[in-house]
Amino acid sequence: LNGVPNNITAVVNLTGEPIMVPFKRFGSNLKQKIWISRVGSTMLLTDLLNSTKCKPDVFITITSTDMYPSDGVHTEKFIPSDQMIDCNFFTRLGIDWEEASKNFLFRRISIRTGLHYVI
Repeated sequence: LNGVPNNITAVVNLTGEPIMVPFKRFGSNLKQKIWISRVGSTMLLTDLLNSTKCKPDVFITITSTDMYPSDGVHTEKFIPSDQMIDCNFFTRLGIDWEEASKNFLFRRISIRTGLHYVI
């Protein structure tokens, strides 16, 4: 990255290695790529945006709904990432993904989204 353009009001980070790729083994190499592409890129952007003269008003990141319990009974609308229970790779990814942008000096929005499928 060569810097941030002047006069921007928002930065939206939608980066990330694809997860649902047919014929791609979900092993440690893919997990590492997923982690770096999401958590690493968010940390990089946070540091870059904090160091620029013209800071955006808001930094929007997309994260994961995998942080919510899948018991079918859970009804809370929002759980802060520091109150999540670490139970699997995707839960930990979502927690660290949100934590990666916590140092942004201005307004930060995390949009929690995910894939829903029926087996």
